[in-house]
Amino acid sequence: MPTPNGRFFAIGPVVALVVAALVVTTPASAQFGGLKKKASADAAAKAAEEAAKAAGVDPAVVPAAPTAAAAPAGAPAPGGKLVVTPEVVDRMVVAHKARLAELGAAKKEGTPYGRYYTGKAAYEVAEPKCEAARPGFYQRLATDQKLGDKYSALADKMSEAHDKGDKAGEAKYHEELDGMMDPSCKVKEPVRPTDLSELDRDANDRAEKAALKAGNFTPTEFGQANDAAVAVLGGNIMQGQQSPSEVAAINARSAELKDLMGLNPPPTAPAAAAAPVAAAAPVQAPVMPPGVTMPSDCEVKNIEKHEAEIDALGDRGSAASDAGNTALMMAIADTINRIRTAGCGKTK
Repeated sequence: MPTPNGRFFAIGPVVALVVAALVVTTPASAQFGGLKKKASADAAAKAAEEAAKAAGVDPAVVPAAPTAAAAPAGAPAPGGKLVVTPEVVDRMVVAHKARLAELGAAKKEGTPYGRYYTGKAAYEVAEPKCEAARPGFYQRLATDQKLGDKYSALADKMSEAHDKGDKAGEAKYHEELDGMMDPSCKVKEPVRPTDLSELDRDANDRAEKAALKAGNFTPTEFGQANDAAVAVLGGNIMQGQQSPSEVAAINARSAELKDLMGLNPPPTAPAAAAAPVAAAAPVQAPVMPPGVTMPSDCEVKNIEKHEAEIDALGDRGSAASDAGNTALMMAIADTINRIRTAGCGKTK
């Protein structure tokens, strides 16, 4: 309702009484049907207009008489608080679906923001596959001479590129070495943009605008509806905050709202199934080089960290073996073993 201006207050006591009478609903009006209520409201509005004209007042500044029409579902209650009805919950569901769709679209676009999140999603899928492939690869590397020679040759090229300051070449050979383990190991974690927080904020603002439009909410209404849903679905209802009807309306679609609003607890990883016991005769364990054992997770990290150094020592060990210098070969094997097990507990 517009705020009355100075002109309204200059009307005089007679017109002020007429206007005041028009904005008060009398108890007798409740005895008539809907048509009579509407006719009375129309007559009152007409009388107000005529009274204003007689007093020389612009009818536009006179407050309109209220109608008897019921407030729409989900309209703010007295005091400005949104009443969460089933219809409001339906609009919330539509709004959050639109929000997630818009956010998902932003993360797939060919922008710095989209490229980062596309790369991040690919890395999160590839990383566990790569980690699972590492132990088997190192076992094959220890027993497959052809694979070991190929790996050593690439490691040498990577080391040479590093010594020359050729970062592009070094990265290329490093990627090839990772790819030998498993194709998933070639997927690298993307570099986080320095302005990612700002990009996230812009994308979320864009998604919220889509939500408000789809659900026909104002920002205040959407905030109140979400606050009510979070309180009810989280079991944090305070006395007087949400009515029983609001609680029932929210709980009726609790599963869907939790999914859309991200209120579900993160899923727990299922326990790994026990490996079936093979009925066949036990397979002979691979024969490892002197002083070398199967790497643990800690040892795998050491191997990766000192990859070039270990490869160089391996070449020297092979040369010593070819020359029949068993003592030097054993010393080199011991050095490799110490590098591999450093910080991993008792040396095996």
